[in-house]
Amino acid sequence: MGLQLPSSWADVTIAQYHKLITIFNLYKEDAVERQIKLLALFSGGTNEQIEELNIVQLTKEASRLSFLSELPDETRLPVIFKLSGKTYKAILI
Repeated sequence: MGLQLPSSWADVTIAQYHKLITIFNLYKEDAVERQIKLLALFSGGTNEQIEELNIVQLTKEASRLSFLSELPDETRLPVIFKLSGKTYKAILI
């Protein structure tokens, strides 16, 4: 099972980032559950589908999200952007 996953921060949407922060906060102590939730989030699958993976598959797929452990390069992120005529300033957490 080859999941379609983002390969860098450039492939992560703002909505996914918001959910990512929630997952990291809720599953700080449970690395396996955190990986299941992240793989479901980014692949578009369900938790149940991800739970069907064996541990080797889970580890392999989760390693593809290793870029999440580092913040995006700020020089490539727009700090100020416009959306629907309004100007916003991004705040990195």
